[in-house]
Amino acid sequence: MSARNIQVGCKTVEPRADTGRAGSRRRHSRSCSGRAASCRASLLLLEQHRARLLLLRKQSLVLCLQCVVSVTCVHHVAANCWIRSSLTKWRRTQRAARCLWGRWGAAGARGRGMLLPALAALCCLCVAGVVRGELGMLAPALVQEPAPRVLYAARAGTALHCGARGDPPPRVSWLADDGSVLHEQPGLRRIYSNGTLEMLPSSAYEVTSSTVRCRAANVHGTAVSRDVTLVPVPDESWEAVANAGAATAGGVAAVTCGSAGARDPEHVRAALWYHGDTVLHLDPPSQGSRYLVAGNTLLIRDVSPSDAGAYSCLARHAVTGATRRARPALLAVTAGGASSAPRLLATGGELSVQAGHPVCLPCVASDHPPPQYTWYREREGRLQPVPAAAEGWAWAGGAAQCVRRAALAAAGLWICKAYNVFGDATAHTTLHVHDDSLSVVVAPTVLVADAGSTARFNCSASDPRASLAWLHNGAPVGAAGGAAGARPGARC
Repeated sequence: MSARNIQVGCKTVEPRADTGRAGSRRRHSRSCSGRAASCRASLLLLEQHRARLLLLRKQSLVLCLQCVVSVTCVHHVAANCWIRSSLTKWRRTQRAARCLWGRWGAAGARGRGMLLPALAALCCLCVAGVVRGELGMLAPALVQEPAPRVLYAARAGTALHCGARGDPPPRVSWLADDGSVLHEQPGLRRIYSNGTLEMLPSSAYEVTSSTVRCRAANVHGTAVSRDVTLVPVPDESWEAVANAGAATAGGVAAVTCGSAGARDPEHVRAALWYHGDTVLHLDPPSQGSRYLVAGNTLLIRDVSPSDAGAYSCLARHAVTGATRRARPALLAVTAGGASSAPRLLATGGELSVQAGHPVCLPCVASDHPPPQYTWYREREGRLQPVPAAAEGWAWAGGAAQCVRRAALAAAGLWICKAYNVFGDATAHTTLHVHDDSLSVVVAPTVLVADAGSTARFNCSASDPRASLAWLHNGAPVGAAGGAAGARPGARC
């Protein structure tokens, strides 16, 4: 052995200067006996902490430490250092690594001295991953939840699916708006053991919405889904109605397709357009397209006498799937008329679009003399002109304003002004953008804290307008954040 000192714990031991083969055998015997005793002490220390580790479900850490003890039985000093420092407090792993490096380096085995710290660092990474993964799998976590708003045909019913993971597997139930647990009700709903809530087909639904939530719970906690608004839509009698006016040759013509008798007209949309008995095949909207569908309005640019005639539409109810074909409406194309101020032929009124989809807003006025168009956005109570190509493009000189990909920022009031030398006309269109992709992230996902200490979590939503509220095991914690009028539905 080397003549330099070897540090063991807090003591300094001077090696004995035995020489010869007999001395070597005695040194080897004493070294093996001492190392074996130290290994037994290390394993005893590990057994004393086993119950504590099992309470935290860190069996993988026990195996990892046993591996370290086995590997380091030859070098008991480093093994004791690793076990004591790591079991005293999880956040002392860096100190453990430094302790391992220093004491092993003092033993004088440079090549092998790099192995044990590497094993210790690898074990630290292994333990961190196991602890994070196992703790994350203990408490329930939702892996599937319904959309925040579910429209469905009452005569067809619908099914809501909710899935969760956890250890032990969580039990999934459904809550009413007041927090009470929903139970099966014959003829109305059925609840399955796999977490599915089925709303049964019925013609006796009241036309009122209800709010439900999915709850997953086990012995480690509770997870609650976002609010899910159920809106049953009953069958109703309605008719499709087409309207067409007169257009000046070379100008823009407009044919509208609406509904009469529908409780929610926004659910009725034009699915097909007909010129006579011929179905019009419409290309995706572009600046150069001759036909353009803006909401429930068909726009035709550069009209000619050949475009005159009967137009009709096939309207479909977006929820119930019912279809109706409108009676034909006659479009007249004239060579020109008396000069006058613009008169609006088609406006959007209120339009709805799913986020990420294109949408066009109509603003068609009489064309003699041809009007010019200017579009404005209302922002923070002020009207601001829409810059060219900022959010989309203008079609036919502004007879329609198109948005390439509707985003939440595009929602709100759009104003179109058509004018010529004789006067002007103004159209107002309110655009609603529906975005069901609201997501919430809470960090950290797993936090191990000492009793009595402060634990801090951060909650962020994909929509900055969302109001935030905290839940602990499904119960509200503190007051909700966010400004009044903010988008609801974000829970952390």
